[in-house]
Amino acid sequence: MSIYPIKSRAVTLDHRGGTKSYHLVLIEAANGHCVVINRWGKTGAFGEIKVETFDSPIKAQKAWDKKEREKVGKGYAQKGGTRDRTAADVSELPKVVDAMTFNKMGASAVKHLDPAFDTSGMREADDPQYDEETGAKLDTARKADIADAIEAQRIADAEKAARAYDDNDLYGRF
Repeated sequence: MSIYPIKSRAVTLDHRGGTKSYHLVLIEAANGHCVVINRWGKTGAFGEIKVETFDSPIKAQKAWDKKEREKVGKGYAQKGGTRDRTAADVSELPKVVDAMTFNKMGASAVKHLDPAFDTSGMREADDPQYDEETGAKLDTARKADIADAIEAQRIADAEKAARAYDDNDLYGRF
């Protein structure tokens, strides 16, 4: 059975205070495999993302409806209409979700939808982490260790400056 077309439905919910947004995306493949993406954060920022996979459109729709009811009950209201998109083949799949969300949803979720999709170079989605005692959100952003790169750049700059002084016949004459 073919997995295409893959359909996507997305809504944006804004909080009545105007500073927070919640985005819900339901992606359904023709074989019945589904992914629900929950994305939230400050309005205008990408924010946090949570990705859930389902083997049944009914279970995915229930999860979608439950989260939508929860958010509406907490003061969120839908902004704009529902955005429906369809991917007819593998080249259109990233556009259906939107490129930034697609890159962050994780390789396993993409493989759940389309097992033949090339996910080399894709990372897994990072679930938000919370402190067990206080419930405060922990900063789990992946940070590169750039100390070695900074030191190498400093040495390269010093060598370049030394070569520039050596190559300048006028250096030190004034």
